[in-house]
Amino acid sequence: MKPLIALFIIALSLGCASAQSAPLPNEAIGEIAGSHGAVMASVAQCRAYIESPSSRSKEVARQMQKALHNAIGAEDGSDDRAQAMTEKMQETVEQYTEQLTAQFNDVGADPDFRREKCEQLIAGSIARAKQVDSKYGVE
Repeated sequence: MKPLIALFIIALSLGCASAQSAPLPNEAIGEIAGSHGAVMASVAQCRAYIESPSSRSKEVARQMQKALHNAIGAEDGSDDRAQAMTEKMQETVEQYTEQLTAQFNDVGADPDFRREKCEQLIAGSIARAKQVDSKYGVE
């Protein structure tokens, strides 16, 4: 029983290691923010064509904030900084939410095509964000 508890404690400490370490360089933080911002943008652009856009947006924001918190490190205010960066990204994304709809309208895309392409866009963005998180150890 004790070895199981020891393994559990080790696993927890490993999971927290990146948040307790020194902050990543600004370039890495920027790449992490950008990759999660792309997911946020794809969900925002596709909200009219996907199921549960609100809950998906909240989940994307939560994942972005967690990754940024881990990237920033355990310095004072890292939670606030990660939250502020996430909120700023959400505000920026909201300014461009009509772009994809306009492109779909320009080519006369039907609803099924729009849904399919949106799911592909979101899945690709999520995969890229996961790659970046893994690259920097902030997942």
